[in-house]
Amino acid sequence: MRITNNMMVQTMLNNLNRNATRLNQAQIQYATGKRINKPSDDPRGIAKSMRLRSDISAMEQYERNVNDAYSFMDTTETAIRNMQQEGMNRIRELTVQASSETLTQDETIKIQAEIEEIRQQMIDMANYTYSGKHIFSGTKTNQPLLDSQGYYQMDLVKYENPAMNDDVWNFETSTREKIQVNTLGFEVFEAESNEIVRAEVVAGENTTIELPYADGSGYMELTILDADDSEPTKGPDGNWTVGADWVDVGTPIDETVKEAMKEIKAVEGERIIDYQFEVADYQQSNYDGTVITSEEITYLKAVPVNGAIVDTFETQAAWSLDEGQFATPDFDNGTPQSFSFGGAEVVMVQGDPTALPAGVAISEELASKDKIVLTVNGDPNDISQEDYMESYAEALNKLSDQRGSQVQGFTFVGDADGLKAIAPKKSDTLHNKKFFSGSLLPVAPADREDFKKDQLVVAGKGKHQYIVEGQRAGLFQLLDDLEKNMLDGNQEALSHMLDDIDAHMDSMLTARSSTGARANRTELILYRIEDDVLNFRELMSKIEDADMAEVSMNLMNEENVYRASLNVGARVIQPSLLDFLR
Repeated sequence: MRITNNMMVQTMLNNLNRNATRLNQAQIQYATGKRINKPSDDPRGIAKSMRLRSDISAMEQYERNVNDAYSFMDTTETAIRNMQQEGMNRIRELTVQASSETLTQDETIKIQAEIEEIRQQMIDMANYTYSGKHIFSGTKTNQPLLDSQGYYQMDLVKYENPAMNDDVWNFETSTREKIQVNTLGFEVFEAESNEIVRAEVVAGENTTIELPYADGSGYMELTILDADDSEPTKGPDGNWTVGADWVDVGTPIDETVKEAMKEIKAVEGERIIDYQFEVADYQQSNYDGTVITSEEITYLKAVPVNGAIVDTFETQAAWSLDEGQFATPDFDNGTPQSFSFGGAEVVMVQGDPTALPAGVAISEELASKDKIVLTVNGDPNDISQEDYMESYAEALNKLSDQRGSQVQGFTFVGDADGLKAIAPKKSDTLHNKKFFSGSLLPVAPADREDFKKDQLVVAGKGKHQYIVEGQRAGLFQLLDDLEKNMLDGNQEALSHMLDDIDAHMDSMLTARSSTGARANRTELILYRIEDDVLNFRELMSKIEDADMAEVSMNLMNEENVYRASLNVGARVIQPSLLDFLR
């Protein structure tokens, strides 16, 4: 093979260029301190580095959340501590003083005036803010909790199920972790919580409602006698009866009970909790293993007037669609048909259009935990709506059996009447947002919202605790009674109220302990996040950063190589045309 001068020069230039490239790479690494400066340096390493950067960015946001949450809880705990130690302790001391029969009227008035000042200060603390947010107002942080007289200015609710949407304010501290930040006002200012009591009302039958005693020693039965006009009567067992027509024939049962309770209260005294009575109709659902049914039941409902209200009544959400609301699958354009319920999807695809008899085949394998495919064989119009409904229900029940499915625990029933669904027994208002939709349920856009609402025949309801706007906060009602007894000179009543004061102090202590415990947990979360960020940064440094001692040696080595290549190049291109003409 003949080696020309041009070939030697070209080879020299290529080698020189490669050496210059390596020298440049070494210079960049030395200048930046980074092993990876562009994706091509290490594609696999840069992918890991980008994931780590994303994780660090997320954790830094979580760290900011946690710091904000900790400050919020610290402010809340401080406010409760001040009310408990400086407010309630002083109120107790003053009450002990006022219960003494040796005090003069002027001294009692001075004590009452001091309590009034403490009351105003505690109302101010109830409306205390952190960074412009009212700390005891739940999610309604732009509104003060109480007015100047100690009445709640909003409804507040807390559900037993932590997944429920209520007034509890949660901060996200990691991908799958949240922590409660706020303390609801009624957890601080109410010393008692009383349950709503219900009794089913059946036409033509007596109605008995069991009302618990305030001291928790048991309950009193009040029986409303149907078609009877007898006055309230206490039996030898301590229970009461009253005729349904005692007030007047045809008087609503809640009005009769309301009047009867005035007579009962006069006899039983403070032993009986104060209630408001009303008649309410409730839709309730049921599944007997074959059929889903719903019925309307009438209850006599007793709602406590004072304290936090606890409602333990639960209903299972239920949905119903008539078979005529479903369209028959149409595959003329080759597009699959589908419908969904609460995130779970049933997809209909065409199978063998000539198959006889026509039918629906359910896939044994799920497309995902929230998606299942049904195959329509034969003419879709030859399949009855009842068969479609049964197939839909069977498919949805397969998804319901999947752990983590959007419809886990739901039950579906399909028959000639249509398709019905019932939520799990641990139902709540979150389930009320689910609905049926899809191409197999054609609805005009204008009717879409009504279509969603009409499906839900029974609304789900879970256990919860709440107070209502306009309700007097228990602590400030206690202070009003305290001031009244002082001015009336009722020392005996003042002595008895010490137990009520202690109950409110215990309530505040419980709220403070709960807030402090969450703050401690938040602090631990903060330490963990800081450690994770540090660890991730170290790992990212190992991937991205260069070993400077090694880079320095490489730079010197590449520089020497480049200098040598320049010297060799000078010799290669040194001969001229005259050299060849000699």
